[in-house]
Amino acid sequence: MHRPRSLVARGALLTALATAAPAVAAPPLAGTASVADRAKARRATQEGEAKLAKGDLEGALERFLVAAATVPNAQSLRQVAQLQERLGRAREAVAAYEALAELVPAREAAEVRARVEELRKTPGRVVVSGSPVDAALTVDGEAIIEGLPIELALAPGEHRFVLAARGYASREFDVHVDFGSLTTPVIDLERDAPVAPTAILDDLERPAPVLLPSAPPPSPPAPPAPSWAARNPAPLTLAGLSLGALAAGAFFGLEAVAARDAFAALPSAAEADRGERAAFRADLAFGGALLLGAAAIALVASDEPSTVVASSLQNAPIMAREAGVGSGRARAAEAF
Repeated sequence: MHRPRSLVARGALLTALATAAPAVAAPPLAGTASVADRAKARRATQEGEAKLAKGDLEGALERFLVAAATVPNAQSLRQVAQLQERLGRAREAVAAYEALAELVPAREAAEVRARVEELRKTPGRVVVSGSPVDAALTVDGEAIIEGLPIELALAPGEHRFVLAARGYASREFDVHVDFGSLTTPVIDLERDAPVAPTAILDDLERPAPVLLPSAPPPSPPAPPAPSWAARNPAPLTLAGLSLGALAAGAFFGLEAVAARDAFAALPSAAEADRGERAAFRADLAFGGALLLGAAAIALVASDEPSTVVASSLQNAPIMAREAGVGSGRARAAEAF
């Protein structure tokens, strides 16, 4: 069994035990361990080996720490260092290995210190939290996924962090990462001050104003197209006159028939004159109705202007009179 050979070895052992199990009492000075202490250390070592065989790493570590604290020895410290390393506690493992290096021969001590140098390269954990939660983190110029908190494993040393979010002022900060350590910086970004619109416009080059041509005034809505009756009053007028003349011709025709029947019953000059006048008027009315109806039909078919109507109206009485005179005289001659 090896014991601490100097104050340096005792200091390393105290550091390892205080780091790994602060509640464990400090080991006694070299050469002061009693028989009871040796028995206690031996019993704790046996219990540690039993728990280790069952896979209970935490229980085994606790018993080996008791053994090393009761009677410092290389066997217990080696177990403590290896268990701390297996449990992912690099800093505690380094402290135990450094204490072990003071208790073993020089050749073995060199191997232990080489293992310590490897453990000192163990990345440290950095957990960045704060606000806003959708902030994006950049570490040493490399973008990291957005969203806080963010947990990173970084090599020991100094690292430059930049935290940024839309609508917030970005913030740069440095984090020193120790091997196997846990660092938890909390960063809260401040909102950007709003920029006045006039300041934004002043930073821009204002182009020369462009005069746009004025739009022409809207055209007034087109008046509704007149109806056919409004555009062609002449055919309608002629048709009305033709119907009126037809009715008059029918009336005078009935009067002429009545006069003829009266003359046949009692011949007289008065009845003969009345029948002749009625027949003349009936012929005149029928002739006018015929001419007016023909003119109306012609206008509807050809859509002629009203000058044709005026001409037809001007000649209609003459034509009707001539037609009526001939037919009237013929009927009078027949009657008498």
